[in-house]
Amino acid sequence: MSDLCFESNSVTKTVAVGGAVARALRAGDVVALSGELGAGKTQLVRGIATGFDADPRAVSSPTFVLMQEYEAQPTVVHIDAYRIDSLDDLESMGWDEPTQNSSVNVIEWADRIASELPEDRVAIDIEHLGDEKRQLRITLHGKLHTREKQLRTALLDHADIGLPCPICKTPVLHGDEAFPFCSPRCKTIDLGRWLGGDYKITREVDWENDDLATMERDTDGDS
Repeated sequence: MSDLCFESNSVTKTVAVGGAVARALRAGDVVALSGELGAGKTQLVRGIATGFDADPRAVSSPTFVLMQEYEAQPTVVHIDAYRIDSLDDLESMGWDEPTQNSSVNVIEWADRIASELPEDRVAIDIEHLGDEKRQLRITLHGKLHTREKQLRTALLDHADIGLPCPICKTPVLHGDEAFPFCSPRCKTIDLGRWLGGDYKITREVDWENDDLATMERDTDGDS
């Protein structure tokens, strides 16, 4: 499995993350959301649903009805598992195998029925850090780990989360260990280019205020 960790500092950003996640989903997928009350799970669902052209105004927490369906392509099924004991409860409400296979299925409070969810799923944990700041951890379980690059690209392009690796342009998230590089290998290559004189800084450096990680490099070598 793969873990992608990063922060959101606004509701707008959390919704945008949901839209980016939607670009890595397809019919039959299950998204398992966890996080305390008020963490922003429903905002993330709104972004996912909007990513499939559903009406964002239709998205609300299904706390009392337990399951809602949003008209989209494919249909987005939104489930609240807070008061559910097992998948049998969901099947009795109509979340059967044909419905699951033809829809993108997003489950809030999924940790309460985690043992009954399919192995191949996207797990998203949201932690409330104060005010509108949230930490998100996305884990691609089972075969869905093959979509990591697609998801990283969507987070970079559509939610402005992270940067392209300066060496190979692979999307890198702020929570990655080698940030702003995608790997220790690319980090070592970059260091070698500095030591070898391949790079030159085209303006005077403000050592107190410049972000050296994002400073544009002028190099004669390929990256």
